[in-house]
Amino acid sequence: MKYSVIIPAYQAENSIARCLDSLLVGFRNDAEILIVNDGSNDRTEEICLDYASRYPRIRYFLQEHRGVSAARNLALDHACGEYIMFVDSDDYVFGEYFPVIDARLSDDADFLMFGRAVFDGSAVHMQPFCRRRTETAADTLKFLSKVLVSRELNALYTKVFRRSILQEQRVRFDERLHIGEDKVFIVQYMIHTRVAEFIPDPLYVMSLENSNSLSRKKRENLCDDILLEHQLLFDIVESSPYRAILKKAVSYSYHRSAYTVIRELQKFDYSRSRRLRETICICRRYAERKDISYYDLRHRLLAIPVRLKMAALIDFAMGRKR
Repeated sequence: MKYSVIIPAYQAENSIARCLDSLLVGFRNDAEILIVNDGSNDRTEEICLDYASRYPRIRYFLQEHRGVSAARNLALDHACGEYIMFVDSDDYVFGEYFPVIDARLSDDADFLMFGRAVFDGSAVHMQPFCRRRTETAADTLKFLSKVLVSRELNALYTKVFRRSILQEQRVRFDERLHIGEDKVFIVQYMIHTRVAEFIPDPLYVMSLENSNSLSRKKRENLCDDILLEHQLLFDIVESSPYRAILKKAVSYSYHRSAYTVIRELQKFDYSRSRRLRETICICRRYAERKDISYYDLRHRLLAIPVRLKMAALIDFAMGRKR
């Protein structure tokens, strides 16, 4: 078996058929699809069982509602493919997904990344991705550092992973995380890779039709989750032979994430005085970390308001004055 495609599904009755149909267009004899139903109480199971009954290489698993990380870990434990891909049940792939990946994935590649498209409900917007193949571990980790800073690394669905590395290095999703689990997984994996391939063409379509997406929800414990995410990232890069350059990139991501947490306050009906108090508390928590390596001057300018707890300046820069 060459490819295992993992799909976690929760309350996916409106999208899972489209997702599966898109994968079946160019489906290969040496590929399998593993669907993990994360305790849905809609028609997700009925639809998935129907597809599994008609297509032998679709494997269906059911677990109680434990979250996307647990669902992906369950599938990883059962996957048989040489390479692992991830697809979200809300999304779909272009028809050339398998043929293009197969044509470009060299025998020595540990990692492959390709472009994506975004469907906003009315139109599909292409987002190609261009990088050169990396031939050494050093070059791959330099690439990792750059994409950590540019935020091009976060999504699982534009990546292909070698299962033997996942198994040998015991790379799994941290089930404590409710956000950022994909970034931690990718970094944990990539510090063990050498050759990386890149396909500029968008092969995957991320759908923004779901109005209940995580980015639109109020997240009460976002600061806890993101601080845990970055603690795990700092721990991972400490074990890398290229710790210095990777630590700078993680430090940059760490300070940038403070603004993500502070921006979340704008989703709540808080007065300005309360927002400022909450902002100071967030800055104080971020300032507790002392082992920071600065990436560049831009990073230092980003970090100063957080480390000096300049709540009024941050609030003003985000455009909230009420």
